[in-house]
Amino acid sequence: MSVVICSACRLPWDGVTAPHCPPCLAARWLVAPGLVVEKHNPDAYPALSDHYRSVMTRDFLENRRVYLEYAAANGTWYYQTYYETYSHYTFHPLGRSPGAGVPAGELEPDHPLDGLLIADAVDAPHAFAVDPLLFLDRIEKGDFVRLAPCAERSCDNLRLTSGARCALHLR
Repeated sequence: MSVVICSACRLPWDGVTAPHCPPCLAARWLVAPGLVVEKHNPDAYPALSDHYRSVMTRDFLENRRVYLEYAAANGTWYYQTYYETYSHYTFHPLGRSPGAGVPAGELEPDHPLDGLLIADAVDAPHAFAVDPLLFLDRIEKGDFVRLAPCAERSCDNLRLTSGARCALHLR
């Protein structure tokens, strides 16, 4: 563990597991205008779609603060190679399924999705539920790559999403 003190909220966090302060990150996600876009919003169905989609659960929408705080503190950071953005993934947050899958041409979801992905987690965060096995497959294919450690010698902290150094060695 490497304790980093947040310059904004003054709270400590473990720089080995998170490049950004989890409480500040969760607060930013909470007020993001497009956090749950319409195609992932359960209020937008029943609606037919010609392709598969995921929808968030009502539980996620009603308790999003708790989900996001948990995710920010416990999830894993990835670089998404196709979009060249940073994503944040949490398996089974709070021991619950954050969403469900709706097959193409169907009106209702028919299976739970146990992964919470915050895509473009730094600049324009939006949340959706994913199948953990399919997400692991995308990692194996190189679509998602775990963040690298700080470029500073003997530092195991994750580098910030904006550079090669961690929060401790930014200066």
